[in-house]
Amino acid sequence: MPIALAPVDRILRKAGAQRVSRAAALELRDIVENFAHRMAKEAIKKTDQSGRKTVFKEDVVQAPRLIVERVKENIVIDVEAEVLRELEDLIPPREG
Repeated sequence: MPIALAPVDRILRKAGAQRVSRAAALELRDIVENFAHRMAKEAIKKTDQSGRKTVFKEDVVQAPRLIVERVKENIVIDVEAEVLRELEDLIPPREG
């Protein structure tokens, strides 16, 4: 169920917008919905890992932290892979 546009419009106006186009409200709504969906999925994953069926406030609060930790891990893995590729470029091939 999509979020109604009126609350999104109010958010933009409270943030300081004097006027809000429909396209801007639609875009922000999509961003907010995607963010909320991602947080909900992470909270549900935490709930499942804890052996529960009920999502608690703590699960929702921890969701962004868990996502940030995963992103950091992926960045480290990407950087390590890039460093290894660069090192491989510096090492001459074996003669054989």
